[in-house]
Amino acid sequence: MFDDVHNIRDEPEVEFHMVVPEYSTYKDLHADQTIPAVTMERLQDFLSACYTNFNPKVADLYKGRYIQYVRTAVHENLVYVTSSVWAEMKKTVSYKVDASLTKDGVVNESQCECAAGQGPAAHCKHVITVLFALVAFCKDGELLTDLTCTQEKPARLAVMQLFPPANRKAVGSDHDYMEYPPEKKYLIDEKISHVTESDRQEIELATRGQDNSKRWKQERGKRITSSNFGMICKTTERRDMEKLLSTLIDSADIYTKPIAHGRKYEKVAISKLEDLYHLKVQKCGLFVSSKYPMLAASPDGLISDDAVVEVKCPYAARNDTITAASVPYLTASHNGGYVLKKDHKYYFQVQGQLLCTERQLCKFVVFTLKGLEVVDVHRDDIFIDFMTKVLLDFYESHFKAAIIKKYVYKDEHLYHFSP
Repeated sequence: MFDDVHNIRDEPEVEFHMVVPEYSTYKDLHADQTIPAVTMERLQDFLSACYTNFNPKVADLYKGRYIQYVRTAVHENLVYVTSSVWAEMKKTVSYKVDASLTKDGVVNESQCECAAGQGPAAHCKHVITVLFALVAFCKDGELLTDLTCTQEKPARLAVMQLFPPANRKAVGSDHDYMEYPPEKKYLIDEKISHVTESDRQEIELATRGQDNSKRWKQERGKRITSSNFGMICKTTERRDMEKLLSTLIDSADIYTKPIAHGRKYEKVAISKLEDLYHLKVQKCGLFVSSKYPMLAASPDGLISDDAVVEVKCPYAARNDTITAASVPYLTASHNGGYVLKKDHKYYFQVQGQLLCTERQLCKFVVFTLKGLEVVDVHRDDIFIDFMTKVLLDFYESHFKAAIIKKYVYKDEHLYHFSP
């Protein structure tokens, strides 16, 4: 059985409180003080892990001197930050903010006294204002504290469309001058039934933001992506096919601690890989398979012209040394290292990446707070042939009809069309 993140039930909420050092150990942040390099990129990584984006209003709050003070303390390899931020609408109310940072400038935990400030990954505007202040301090050596407020006018609402869409099924059957029926035209236009090399390059380049890219979400939403190859190939007749298709096509952004942890430390792991192997990992977007354009993959990075990088930061083993026991998808090899288990969904994912990128090697990186392990996974064409046969059968039997229903005939159930 595979874990389906959409079926995870949240545990009952327990109020979170950060464990922080004694208040007497904190010191006011000043120009002569050194703190971890908190960059805008690190802040964006934190926001991305929380499935939100940077709000420019935060910069206004900082420049408006809504921060009363910033103090720091060092404890057990973490830098703790405490601050007080005025409420945006009422400068008689302030909220206490706490955060901790790793030596790499990664936000470890955060909390705020406001209603939206529940930790351990609070990302309310007060927390983000303090983190933005740290970015500014690391860049300029200056810290703005205490003054006024700026507000934005609410955005105007768009006018609703008044008319239902045309009956696309009737269009396809009544107009014999059309070159292709709507279903086939959609698959052609969206590069799902056929893709050129220039199309592939354009899609990959346009989707390099991955999670932060609207185009990335659109392109992968109409294809079977490598992270789901294993789940599909291991599906049995007992599986509820409608639920599976909904998982693949209607997937929404979700936030869980394991996902947030992985997003937070992925770039840290890549940085350590680069230092360890003296190489450069290039960012990349979505690769559409040239042979099977309904299949696609988004590696975590590329190395030169022949390798991809896939990073895993297992939350359950985050504080453990990496072993076959702590990371169950690894098994010990005869040479003292590790190999990726061939029956695990990550092996399907990696082989799918090698298929879609047309590369030969994957640097499979496992990162915990206690270590980093790099496993070389080579392209396995026999395995890929088996896998693609199953995936193509699933596409023809189920997936194609589902995406056509969603994207070609969407909303038609809301209207009545005369025969």
